[in-house]
Parts: sequence; structure tokens; C-alpha cells
Amino acid sequence: MILDKIAQRAKNKGLRMELLSRKEVHVEHPTMEQNFTFNLWDWQRGLLKIVYELACMELGPEYLEDPTAVKFRAILRPETISREQALQQGLKWNIRILGGEKPLLFLVDNPDWMVGGLMATGRSICGYVNIFNIFEGSIVVTVEREKYWTCQDNGIIWVIDVPNKSASRNTLMELVRVFTAKSFE
Repeated sequence: MILDKIAQRAKNKGLRMELLSRKEVHVEHPTMEQNFTFNLWDWQRGLLKIVYELACMELGPEYLEDPTAVKFRAILRPETISREQALQQGLKWNIRILGGEKPLLFLVDNPDWMVGGLMATGRSICGYVNIFNIFEGSIVVTVEREKYWTCQDNGIIWVIDVPNKSASRNTLMELVRVFTAKSFE
């Protein structure tokens, strides 16, 4: 069809075009390769923002005065800040592209889910985010756990199940119970 259009245009211009051969090929699952530039710092900063918002929501208004919250805002407020400048704030994080690797928090290993939450780790509380098993990050949100959490559960995890259009807030222990129960089905 495209070749016919090209031939017609050539004919309209008074040119002669010979069609040497025509071969149609159907590929069941075609693939395409493309080179692109990806700004890693922009998406890392996006995950930092998600964790900061979760911390504000779960830890309450007093979290805004936390020294770590102040560091978050110093990174998130300016429109442009380099990764090197952000690292100077002293915030501790590990943010990565999974690239087929399993997520650190195996309880939420589901490519249909967006997950975010807070977990107690020793004297700190860490934020965790996993976007469709593609991007994952864990970030210290405070080093003053006892100021916010006295519960024994040690964590709150939000799971957004995109295909099922549902969102749920779970304790870490609830997720462990569900994971364990499924293991014996």
C-alpha cells in the first residue's frame, strides 16, 4: 500500500518508478530497539518525594519538625538541585532500578503493584517504595523511632493493586501472615 502511494506520487510528477519486488512479512511479536537518555536523578528524586509524603501522612504533623524531614525538604524544594548537592544533606538512601532483580521486600514482589510504606529498623524508621518491580528505594525518614512509634508491629505498607483498582493499608505483620498463608495453599 505504501509502495503504491510512492509509485502514484512519482507518476504524478512524470517520473517512472519500477517496482522490483514486494515481500510482505508478518512478525507475531515484533521487537524494537531504541537508544534514549534517562535522567536517573530525576526519578530518584521522585521516589524521595513519595517516601517523604508517606512519612508526613503516617507520622503526623510533628514529623515536619524532624531533622530528617528538614533534610528531605532541602532536597525537594529547589526546582533544580544536583545529586551531589542532595548527598551533602546527609540523607541516607538506596534507590535503584531493579532490572529483573527481586525486590528487597519480598512480600511485595508483584509487578502489578505500587507499594510504599514505613518500617522500623532499630532506632530508625525507613521508608520503602516499589513501583511495579521496576524502581525500588529505601530511605531513612527519621533516626528517632521512639518519638513516633511505640507499636510492636514495626511497619505500615500501602499496596496499590493497579489491575484490580484497589488500595490497602497493611501492617507489616498482616503482609507476613498473608504471604505465609499463601505458601501453604
